[in-house]
Amino acid sequence: MDVFCEQSVIPPRRQGGVFRLALTGVCCLCVAVSLVLVAMLARRFDVVTLVLLVVFGGGGFLAYRLRDSRDVEYDLLLVDDELRCDRVIGRTRRKPLFVAPAGSWESFGAFDANSAETKKADKVYMLAFGGDELSILVFRDKGRRCAAVWRPSEEMAKGLKRAGARVLR
Repeated sequence: MDVFCEQSVIPPRRQGGVFRLALTGVCCLCVAVSLVLVAMLARRFDVVTLVLLVVFGGGGFLAYRLRDSRDVEYDLLLVDDELRCDRVIGRTRRKPLFVAPAGSWESFGAFDANSAETKKADKVYMLAFGGDELSILVFRDKGRRCAAVWRPSEEMAKGLKRAGARVLR
């Protein structure tokens, strides 16, 4: 059975643009101060200036990484009989979140927060929030009962139903 579907899920930003703007401002300020300190070091070497350069340079780098790490999206890839989900952080770092072979799927359908499927799951991956079109896939991973909740595209929903036709009811 050849099934291939992919979908990127971008969750809504929970903390608004003000925090991101503040981090960008801190980052720019640290870079500007670091450039001034480099100019001062080029004129005359001083240990205090060097320490300040390291502190402001490190602070700018940490502010950039914190700002960058808040950009999270999830890539879902359905190939043949396996659903793979990766968390993409800042569009550069990719970390695997879960792999669910079709043989481990228990159910796929509309999401209800009060359902028994959701309450019995040991781990719930909330890849999207809000709305009434959320779907849930319950599967087993390393002996634990897990559930993934997201808003699948039409292509992904059809692919999941096709791949799990012999497993799901």
